[in-house]
Formats: sequence, structure tokens, C-alpha cells
Amino acid sequence: MNMPGVLGVTGSTGAILRGTRQMREAILHLSDSQLAAAGLKTLIEAVRRAGFRDATELVCHGPGGVILLQVDDSLSESELDGFESVVWWERLASSSSGVTYLCKISAPDLAEDFPIHQHGVTHDVSNICEGGLDFSVIGSQDEIGQTVAPASDAGLNVLLERLTDYRGPTSQLDVLTDWQQEIVQTAYAMGYYEAPREASTDDTASEVELDPSAVAEHLQRAEHNLLSQLLQGSDPSV
Repeated sequence: MNMPGVLGVTGSTGAILRGTRQMREAILHLSDSQLAAAGLKTLIEAVRRAGFRDATELVCHGPGGVILLQVDDSLSESELDGFESVVWWERLASSSSGVTYLCKISAPDLAEDFPIHQHGVTHDVSNICEGGLDFSVIGSQDEIGQTVAPASDAGLNVLLERLTDYRGPTSQLDVLTDWQQEIVQTAYAMGYYEAPREASTDDTASEVELDPSAVAEHLQRAEHNLLSQLLQGSDPSV
């Protein structure tokens, strides 16, 4: 099903994105001009030059999140340090198949409470091409509409390229146990993954009412499971 349009702007698109609980996947496009409006264009241009391979969102928050980024060639460290949209970054691995980074990305020109991540959907960049990028949004049609429509209010014209049924995993966090998901998300919300850290394992433990040693173990296992799945494609041990 191919339904080009502008989410939140055209009436026909609004009708497309309402009315079912079935899991759907929308492929959306942001042009370079829209990326510039969000403060992301220079970062995307650098990733394009390095040879984009894959980007997976691990944690989302406001107009940004923590992503696992894979490119063909190394990114310039001075560029990464200088991008306003990169809060922090770490180079995880390098091999003949490419270079992997863990980054916290923020769209500096969007409001901190921009609601793109508030409706339980998942987002992944599927392609960075000349002129912009494509990304997928997975959720019910209602959730996709409620998540993406506010982009128009922020001045972003997000083009809907395709809307299809989705039958894959609903989230990268599916590899985690319920406790691991809750602890990782609580730790992130409290600033545990900020650089420098704004919360400790003790702080997180107090919030979730567990022993600090148990929280530290849950975090370690969760991080191992996520990285094992994303870097090696192995079956994580919970």
C-alpha cells in the first residue's frame, strides 16, 4: 500500500492513521530541509558521508534518544564532539563490516517535550539517502497518528511513503525481562545514562524499591542482552 502524503496536514492522511489496534509500520521521510529545521542536518550529512548501514533506537526520550549507529567508515571524532545534536557518543566496535557507535542524540531545535515518543511506538532509521532520511514507526494506526501528527505543529512536514501490516518484534526491548525493561527505563529517565551521570544505581534502586546490587545486576544483564542482540545477532541469556 503506497500512500504519499503529509502527516497531520492532509485530511486523507489523518483518515489513514485512525481506527485500528492492529500493529502497523509506517515508513516516513524527512527531507534535508526538515532535518535542518530540527537541528539534525549536519549530523545526518556526516553519517551519509561515512556510509550509513543501520541505526537502532534503544531508548527514546523527548525529541531524541540513545541509538546504536553502524556506518562503513569511522566518523570524525572532532565532528562528533562538535555536533550540537550529539549529547554523548562512544565507539563500541570496528571490523571489516563497519564501525558501531552508541550515541545519545537530541534534536536541539525541537522542544524538550516534543511528544514523538509518548505513545508506545518504536522508531528506527531505515535509510539515509541523498536529500533526506527514511524511518519506520511501528504501532497501531492510532498510536502512529498520535505520535507523528504533532510534527506538523512543530513545522516538520513528515511525508508518509508507505503503511503496511507489521508482523515482527514490536520493540528492541523485547529481549529484556519485564524487570530489566522497567529498571533500564527508570535509570534512563533519572539520568543514569547521561554524561556525566546524573543518577547512580543507588538512586535507581531507591526509585524501583530494590537492593542496589540487584539493580546493578539487572542493568548489566540488560545491557549485555541488548548489545548481544544488536551487535552479534546472538540469543541473549536473561
